[in-house]
Amino acid sequence: MATVATTLAERFAVMGYDVTAIAPRCGDRPRQERHGGIAIVPVDTAGRGTLLSPYRGDIAGYRQLLRDLKADVYLFICWENWLVDCAAEGLGTLPGKKVLASHGTSGLWRPPGVRGLARLLLYLPHALRYTRLLSRFDHFIFLTTLAERARFYDKLLCERLHLSNWTTIPNGSDMAMSSGCAQAFRERHHLGNGFIILCVGNFHWAKNQATLIRAFFQAQLKGATLVLIGHEMNSYARKLHRLAAQGSEREQRVLLLTKQSRQDIADAYSAADLYASASITEAQPLSILDAMVSGTPFLSLNVGCVAEFQGGVVVKNEREFVCELKSLAADQSRRAQLGETGREVCAREYNWDRTAQAYHRTLQRLLTGGAGGEDRPAEPFFSVGAAHD
Repeated sequence: MATVATTLAERFAVMGYDVTAIAPRCGDRPRQERHGGIAIVPVDTAGRGTLLSPYRGDIAGYRQLLRDLKADVYLFICWENWLVDCAAEGLGTLPGKKVLASHGTSGLWRPPGVRGLARLLLYLPHALRYTRLLSRFDHFIFLTTLAERARFYDKLLCERLHLSNWTTIPNGSDMAMSSGCAQAFRERHHLGNGFIILCVGNFHWAKNQATLIRAFFQAQLKGATLVLIGHEMNSYARKLHRLAAQGSEREQRVLLLTKQSRQDIADAYSAADLYASASITEAQPLSILDAMVSGTPFLSLNVGCVAEFQGGVVVKNEREFVCELKSLAADQSRRAQLGETGREVCAREYNWDRTAQAYHRTLQRLLTGGAGGEDRPAEPFFSVGAAHD
């Protein structure tokens, strides 16, 4: 997850760590640049590591770069990306501690139907790597203590192999999402005082916005607006547009937005009466954490470790989703109570200050061999980040 990697790198730099971040080359990016005290080194690589899209590019150069850095800590963010997989064969030659911050696994996740079978075959290379790679890292950082085959298979393997070299550190929420202007968003999109349901996430079949639209229509919330914010228009978004066109017949509006600034999204969270997610797969979604920190109650299908969150309602299926959607829309006091609970738990548990400090303590214990020595920054410190499927 690029957002997580960037956030952690920035926090480490503020703490005094010497941070080098490796990222895929984009356009004419120079061989190396500095940003906010972080050295950013682009590498020419491509591919998704699947049977149809194997890794390619300057993999040898990437491995040599890792060796040349001679870092005290090599922190890899997420499974199932070239940063981890292309480094795997040479991890034993790296001088520092090798740490994998897992954000869940997806190599064994299988959606329903033919699509699920096809995905399982495509991602077979990833599925076969987990056990082999477990022995090559000095430490693992998990988002949750949950262990299950689909999304937390690495944690399940750790339990089966009786491994204890792991720590649980959850994601943080984006505090900027708590400073939005509700009125600005409502006025910008002519929403008046109507009921607003928000969903933020890439337009993608696994995010399942089509089911969310159908549930919204089934709930028959007249005068309400469902706001979907995605990164860019694509074929799935066009399908959503066709579904959304039915809303005018039901006095319900579906608004699809793209290319929104961070402030625009913060305004949307602030304006929303309810955050809703029908995603069929997640690990620990940042979008729901951002809803919580903004004081917006959430409704979600039971995926990943969302059931551990406070500040919202988790349901098992679409039928329950529609029922709870109706119930929450009709109960303002319940929504207010859930929203305040979410805000409080983010201040206490799910925030990047707390997360970064937990990383710092964990890495210092690794560097000092578990001794209760002085908490001093290691130098240099090496952070690697990548997008996750």
